[in-house]
Amino acid sequence: ASGNSTWKVGRQEYLMYRPIKSQLVWDNDLSMNGVNYQYQDDTKMITVGINQPSFAENVTTEDDDINLFLAQYVQKIKLEFAKLNLGAGFYYYDGIKGNTPFYVDNKGTGMGNTLVDGLFANDYHIVEGFGELKFKDVLGKPFAIAAGVAYNTAADDNNFGYDIGLQLGKAKEVGDWQVKYSYTDIEEDAVLGAHSDSDNFGGGTAAKGHAIRSQYKFGPHTYLAATYFINTLYGSKVGDPADADYERVQLDAIIKF
Repeated sequence: ASGNSTWKVGRQEYLMYRPIKSQLVWDNDLSMNGVNYQYQDDTKMITVGINQPSFAENVTTEDDDINLFLAQYVQKIKLEFAKLNLGAGFYYYDGIKGNTPFYVDNKGTGMGNTLVDGLFANDYHIVEGFGELKFKDVLGKPFAIAAGVAYNTAADDNNFGYDIGLQLGKAKEVGDWQVKYSYTDIEEDAVLGAHSDSDNFGGGTAAKGHAIRSQYKFGPHTYLAATYFINTLYGSKVGDPADADYERVQLDAIIKF
């Protein structure tokens, strides 16, 4: 790190900004493998990078290495009553079309993405746009609302996704809590399923529905969390012409260090 600039080289946590931690494009615990740069000041955030997802652990791709070129811009705007973040990104995967699914635990499935004879039918060149409005005090708690879209320019159809979310509270100090609601509708090839939310819809794309998430901080590095998913899985994901209902309750104990 130097001034407003940060470089990361090798295996690393992602640098992309996600409004209210949206997982429309990027899962919470995704790691990058490459060289990434970010510039950030009070008015903007610029992120660029070159990565090779095929160097991650448990990768089973049987063809060429997969490259990911990424760029994201976020404009920060201070209003009298809130903070507004407007952002756009472009994420260019090279080497996915005609390749096998990524990881050992999803071998044989595209995590909602379209496969033909077990191979990806499309590449993923994803355009992202979002807006986020953050209030310091609503009912005595911080409050945020956000909306985002994703569009895969490398697929001819089933290539659009969006989500909207709102969050009250923030589990920052011991005793703090937060609750978040989001609605997501994501077509089969809008984003790369292996890198988007791994919990909602059972992981990946080709579904729509609600998620209610809560979190409580009860120690300096410890949290309790509960999530309720109320989803509809597209017929393409469940291997049946008819869509299917999907409900899931998830409880987590989290230790951060």
